[in-house]
Amino acid sequence: MKYRCVPCDHEFESTGVDKPRCPRCMGIHNIEKSRQKTDTKKKPQRSRLVPMILVAVLAGAIGLYFYLNPGSEDGDTEPTSENALKVILEQFGVAAQDVVLPFEVTEGIGKFAQEAADGKDDEEALLAMLDALTRLKKEGKWTPHSQREPDKQEPRTADELLTELQKATDKPVKVKSYELAVLLLAMARSQEIDAFLAQIHSFQGEKKPADPAGKFGRYGVVMGKGSKEVTPPLFAPYSGRSGKSAVADMDILPDEEAVAPYYAHKALTFVVSRNTSAAHKQGDIAIKLAPGCAMFRSIRGLVFAAGGASTEFLAEFEKAVKMRDDAVTRTNLAEMLLLVDPSGKRAENEVQIALSKMPDYARAHAILAMVHVMRGEFAEAEPELALAERLDPDSPAIALFWAQFYAAQAQGEEAVQKAELAARLSEESLSSLIALAGIYKTTARFDEMRATLDKIIKNADSPDIARDIRRLFGYEPDDLDDEDEVASAGADEDAGTGDLKLKLDADGKGFGSGIKLDTGLGGGPGGSPGPGLGEGLKLDMNMGSGNYTPTQ
Repeated sequence: MKYRCVPCDHEFESTGVDKPRCPRCMGIHNIEKSRQKTDTKKKPQRSRLVPMILVAVLAGAIGLYFYLNPGSEDGDTEPTSENALKVILEQFGVAAQDVVLPFEVTEGIGKFAQEAADGKDDEEALLAMLDALTRLKKEGKWTPHSQREPDKQEPRTADELLTELQKATDKPVKVKSYELAVLLLAMARSQEIDAFLAQIHSFQGEKKPADPAGKFGRYGVVMGKGSKEVTPPLFAPYSGRSGKSAVADMDILPDEEAVAPYYAHKALTFVVSRNTSAAHKQGDIAIKLAPGCAMFRSIRGLVFAAGGASTEFLAEFEKAVKMRDDAVTRTNLAEMLLLVDPSGKRAENEVQIALSKMPDYARAHAILAMVHVMRGEFAEAEPELALAERLDPDSPAIALFWAQFYAAQAQGEEAVQKAELAARLSEESLSSLIALAGIYKTTARFDEMRATLDKIIKNADSPDIARDIRRLFGYEPDDLDDEDEVASAGADEDAGTGDLKLKLDADGKGFGSGIKLDTGLGGGPGGSPGPGLGEGLKLDMNMGSGNYTPTQ
């Protein structure tokens, strides 16, 4: 029988299936029998293709977005064809050859999903697909990414992730929540299951956020659209939750918004590589696709902070709170306030509000402890840090907060132990190693300091970082070649690419005094002013914001 795909206006033949799939855009919704196309007695169904072009010309990209993503009283949504998504992304500044659809259905995904579904009904099939991903985890194919700090790994599409998981042999692949969720979504769509992406804010019965760091988000897949009265079943592959354990405060995302986290995560990778303009571009795409997402405003705030835009970054975190007033947005704002308000009054107020909403939020307790440390209130800080550690014992950020707590009181041995623990827990992240080297310096452990600096320089992403780390510590390795030595000697302390500036604060008053670590990612580990680097050392990452006009 002949069918017509309403979204892309393509006619095709299909037999023997309940839900024919358009071979052009791969959509299964808004497919009608071809004879309806000329049936003038019936009210014609709306075709999006022709008016889409008109709206784009008359109202621009934003008008196009709202046309393609109409709201409804019930908040319902429906899948958007891949062609329509590509048009939206191109309108928002993505070059046609660079458009990425993270949950695009491929033959490999369909085969993997079919093996799991094996004739089951929709809900049982989705549960079987979730179990298939969980089995891969048990087999050592993947492990959850901590999602605490941005890293160099660009986000993977569903197909890229599945391919990587199936090839994994030596060590598990570190996978973020969004990546797993889009893989599960693509698997469900390949089996014609009515499924959508959901952003999870918190799980029922828990007094902490689902995504404590507030940078990458927590995601799952729901079956069906649900309604105001009925919540659709949620399947959360990052933690393997389903059924009663997966009841959550969540937002069900239309496909346009489901694409947005891919570009937000890509912005974070550019922050790590110190490419501010690219980070802004990717972050703006995410905001245009999902203008109501508070987390994307916080990410933009991080980009501004990393670029040294001291007036703009705080405004973005304040916008995030207005968009979604929850424990995460309040805590994110509190972290930023620590950088601009030495009294800590506003930060303390924000974090207290956060804890009133989520009393088991370890990160919020740790930041409250740092407020007390800044004021020299060590008796008040210690129980907050102890509670934070009990709530999240594997957090490298909390270990480094302990290091700062001890460093501020000239307790060198304890500071070293906590800084070494933080380096282990973070798998030797750059920020933890810099902090550790600083602690070694202040405790006169110069052999350990040099060994740590050698490791940082060897693994640095660029010669600029290696050069500035050497300058920060006044360290020249024995095997430094002549070319590097000349480049280092000829560089002005505050000159260079504008991507990274490291300054030595000569006003420090001794061990633990005048210490500040500012990475532009919300400060030190976990985002707040970081652990002691030593006698008045100050690390200030400035990526240079350039000429940038943000999306409002």
